[in-house]
Amino acid sequence: MRKFQIVIALIVILLFVYPFESLQAPLWEVSVVDTSNNSISGAKVRESYRDYSAESKGSEADLITDLTGKVTFPARKIRASVLKRFVIVLSSATAGAHASFGPHAFVFVFGGMEGSSIKNGVVEDWTGSPRMNKSVIVVQ
Repeated sequence: MRKFQIVIALIVILLFVYPFESLQAPLWEVSVVDTSNNSISGAKVRESYRDYSAESKGSEADLITDLTGKVTFPARKIRASVLKRFVIVLSSATAGAHASFGPHAFVFVFGGMEGSSIKNGVVEDWTGSPRMNKSVIVVQ
């Protein structure tokens, strides 16, 4: 019986410290157009992403649109243990009303042309699904 309890305890400990994978940001296809719906090549598009329940700081990646005004950001994944996620969530909770949890990602254009992915009248904030996203950014 004692060996069984030790084995169970070790399994529980391993489950708490084993880093499992989760989606941090989707595969994201972005098209950049002007107000007349003409493709914009050479635009700098930034993807900003963070899993507020698994990491203490976010990340960014920049791509330049091709001749058709498109870029594709690969899916981003993160590995973190249950224990680390628990500590990060507790830390995030100290922000009170400003606390965020779970994965968040967004894309925008900058550097001479400005624009964000707008869906349903607001800036798009991806929060865990779908696993693949498509956006059109209209720049001014």
